[in-house]
Amino acid sequence: MSRIAASFQLGSALIACLLVAAPAIAAPPADDFTPSNDELDQDLDESLRDEYAEPEPKTAPVPPVPPPSDSNDAKGIRLRLGGMAAYGLTNFHDIEISHRKGTRGGDTIVLDGDDGDQNSAFDFENGSGYYRTWFDIGSWVSLQAAYSHVKFKDINALSSAEGGTPGFVFGDTTYQTGSVVEIAQTLRIADFDIALHPLHLDWIRLDVTLGARYVYWQTTIDRLSPGGFARERERLEALIPMIGFGISLRPVKPFEIFLRGRIGSIEVERKAGSYRRRNGKREQIKPFKREQSSVELDGGFSFTFDETIGLIIGARIDVIEINRQTEDQQTRFKGTSSTLYAGVILNF
Repeated sequence: MSRIAASFQLGSALIACLLVAAPAIAAPPADDFTPSNDELDQDLDESLRDEYAEPEPKTAPVPPVPPPSDSNDAKGIRLRLGGMAAYGLTNFHDIEISHRKGTRGGDTIVLDGDDGDQNSAFDFENGSGYYRTWFDIGSWVSLQAAYSHVKFKDINALSSAEGGTPGFVFGDTTYQTGSVVEIAQTLRIADFDIALHPLHLDWIRLDVTLGARYVYWQTTIDRLSPGGFARERERLEALIPMIGFGISLRPVKPFEIFLRGRIGSIEVERKAGSYRRRNGKREQIKPFKREQSSVELDGGFSFTFDETIGLIIGARIDVIEINRQTEDQQTRFKGTSSTLYAGVILNF
């Protein structure tokens, strides 16, 4: 009996072993994995690239772009052209004119004198024009030019004085007491300057100018009655060296307040007794004397939008005196011109 039980246990163990090993015996053998040639080439290329490729250069970080600056240092040497055109209302004051030919004439005619007469009432006939242009070379040097012109004419300007027109002689013509006369004045001024700016900041600028002024002054006196029509016309021209100073304040960027002044004088005299040779002949030089001076004062304010186009309003005073004297004649003009003007500014 015991032998039968032992045989049964041995058989059961054999069956269990067969059941465990059966799946492994029944499963087919697994195939070996073989990669393709393309895959092998790709793996080889990547290995060689990783081994021998040069490292990419490190790029420096791009610095941030600084914001635009309005300082003069940031602008550097910049060339800029600008101009102004204005229309003005001009009047003459304290006019003194005289004209002598030989021994005739030379009487001084005073218009708008200090004697309280009403002969200062020149009627406004033509508007005055005032033009300026400038060429900035950087922030420290500018070339400047200006031109102005005005004309006055008044019929019977002298007869408003008490007692009527006083008698006088102008050139070759005698104007009797009570004569009806018409007096016309024409004044033209051209200025040329080099301006230096020793101080130039965003809110203030100082100017020092050196240049010349050309003055054209013409007087025409017509006698209408009595005695028939007669006309005397005389003009003087002068070239005067000028020096000036100016200041411009800009409390806020579009708004500017300016004040500038210029002054100049020159005297040329040639005395009698000297000689010179002309065409092989010795001739005596005639005496000659010329005195000319001028003062200018100009001030106002302007609004400029985006530093390109703007408006300007100002006042200007010009004092001029010219005296020319030779053996044959002498002519003298003296007077003050005052102008209120308004115009436009344009910068390129």
